Amino acid sequence: CTSIPSLDLTGFDTSAVTNMSKMFYRCRSLTSLDLSSFDTSSVMNMNYMFYLCQHLTSLNLTGLNTSSVTDMSGIFYDTSLTSLDLSSFDTSVVKSMYRMFRSSTSLTSLDLSSFDTSVVKSMAEMFYSCSRLTYLDLTGFDTSAVTDMTYMFNNCSSLTSLILGPNFFKTPTVTSVDFSSSAQWPGGTVVTSPVPNSYDRATAGLSAMTLKLSVSTKVALTDEQKAAITAKGYTIA
Repeated sequence: CTSIPSLDLTGFDTSAVTNMSKMFYRCRSLTSLDLSSFDTSSVMNMNYMFYLCQHLTSLNLTGLNTSSVTDMSGIFYDTSLTSLDLSSFDTSVVKSMYRMFRSSTSLTSLDLSSFDTSVVKSMAEMFYSCSRLTYLDLTGFDTSAVTDMTYMFNNCSSLTSLILGPNFFKTPTVTSVDFSSSAQWPGGTVVTSPVPNSYDRATAGLSAMTLKLSVSTKVALTDEQKAAITAKGYTIA
């Protein structure tokens, strides 16, 4: 429905809906959407729900109940949203966050510190080409179930603050994470996040993980910091 400029969905009874996959797919002309009246307590699939809503600048998700959602793949893929408040999202049963924010090039900051990712298996391309994103808080991320983080941060060329929690590198399956696109990373968190807070893979008996960093990020690390992160089971590349 590429030409629909607005939608009034306040009268929708969605209490029995289990699948909202691609619900607003390619609604290119929509500029705002209010889903605060939606009952989504039974919804299990929200993949690509707002995919290619390329003029959407306002999205009210405050009423969304995501406690049953297992698939959020591509839900905000290629939108024009400049900000998103997802603090009310319950992600405790989500298994896929594949391409969740991919190519959302208008986003400048994102606080996902409240996300429960303990059962998520795929984070591949999650922030791929979020080229204007400067601030990203993933403090609460637990990647112990993750099997794929391919291109998770690729082309995030504006990141100056990337905040990772102590369980971000907990995955026993993934052995390499690429941060090399984030040339601006030394602007604040290269010291405060991956070095002192990184998961101790060596003590946990996990295989060594390669961290691919930009040249500027590697230059910002002192020899002591490099030694500290290497001792925890990481290789800097």
